Amino acid sequence: MNQPDQNERLPLANQLLYAAGSMGSQLLLQTISAWLVYFYAPPADVDRTSFLPLTVVGAILGLGRIVDGITDPLVGYWTDMTRSRWGRRIPFIVAGAPFMAITFVLLWLPPVEGQSAANGIWLLFMIQLYFFFVTIVASPYTAILPELARRSEDRVSLSAWELAFGLVGAAIALVATGLLIRALDFRLMAIVMAGLGMAARYFGLLGVVGRLRYVPPEVRPGLVVALRTTFTNRYFLAFMPSLMGFNAAVLMLTQLIPFFVTAVLEQTEAFVSVLTGTVMGIALAFAPVTVWLTNRLGKRRVYGWGLLAFACTLPLLSVAGLIPGVPRLLQTLVIISIIGLPLGAVFILPNALLSDITDYDERRTGTRREAMFFGTRATLEKMALAVASPLFAGILDLFGSTHDDPLGIRLVGPVAAVLAFTGYAVFSAGYRLPDTPSTSAEL
Repeated sequence: MNQPDQNERLPLANQLLYAAGSMGSQLLLQTISAWLVYFYAPPADVDRTSFLPLTVVGAILGLGRIVDGITDPLVGYWTDMTRSRWGRRIPFIVAGAPFMAITFVLLWLPPVEGQSAANGIWLLFMIQLYFFFVTIVASPYTAILPELARRSEDRVSLSAWELAFGLVGAAIALVATGLLIRALDFRLMAIVMAGLGMAARYFGLLGVVGRLRYVPPEVRPGLVVALRTTFTNRYFLAFMPSLMGFNAAVLMLTQLIPFFVTAVLEQTEAFVSVLTGTVMGIALAFAPVTVWLTNRLGKRRVYGWGLLAFACTLPLLSVAGLIPGVPRLLQTLVIISIIGLPLGAVFILPNALLSDITDYDERRTGTRREAMFFGTRATLEKMALAVASPLFAGILDLFGSTHDDPLGIRLVGPVAAVLAFTGYAVFSAGYRLPDTPSTSAEL
């Protein structure tokens, strides 16, 4: 059978198994987002070794995202067109996961104790290797969703389970890492996280065995044709700016929290786990409401509303701790909780929306190219993240990142909000794809 039934239901067991794999990606992603900048360039008033200047770390991470983004469409095209006895996706995931784990650990092993150009070269080289192997694993894994879940309801449900497991992974990363760093050190923390991340990816494959039945045609479009077709998909072009703005804003928020905790709140690094755990817990608690609203109002409306609400709440961070008569910690927890409310919708729905876009593309072209869309999405997201990391570092370096000079820390929230709102405006103006397939008139 070359094409799954459009109305075939996806059993809950398969949804849970496949979604569990998202723990692996979030374990590693959130660990890097929260701690890598802080590890290499901690605040001056914190008793930690500095390996590189803050602006250099931001520039290296930005460059790493740009170079890494080039590989995503290439790997996507490669896996879309692969014909093997294990199918299009599984060989990439099985072979790539161990290398992903090894390079993750090496990121936290700079060769020189103290600031050195050698540390900069090491970070630049290792971040490239790590991102490459992440692409080898993540591009085919995420591209499984549109074929695995054919019904709109299953896509929303599966995306919600992905959020749940992803938030568990993020919580483990953002809560446990702070504790592990304090009890052990950064290097042992990295080994633990790498092992868990690889195991989760392998476990998730149990949910897809025997259910990926699509076989690419013998005559397949070339890479240039595939890229051109992707960038002429009007709904993809309307969708991607929203995701780019959102992810850039989330990265800046995640990178901000360790600085906010240690410099503004004057708390220990372990309190980072409290704030990040609060955000993730609120987003997870709101997930069932997102599913309920989406099944009644549609993906487009709920996703757009969530993105707008996120953009409107981010500036509240600029005043956290400044309200007279209210304890600083309480103010911060309340504001972080408000920001976390709309995150459930924006975390859940992108994969389901992009799955609908790949179906629309198949109706246009007659070929399924899920990984090309997910890979190109990753490239564009990484371009946005490549801007976000140096922008974040530049704001802190220019305006201040210490207890006595915290203006840069307070400016990050409003700047991130502008990025998120810009993405919302483009999506709201251009995305009109319905949740269920429509007639050829739409094409």
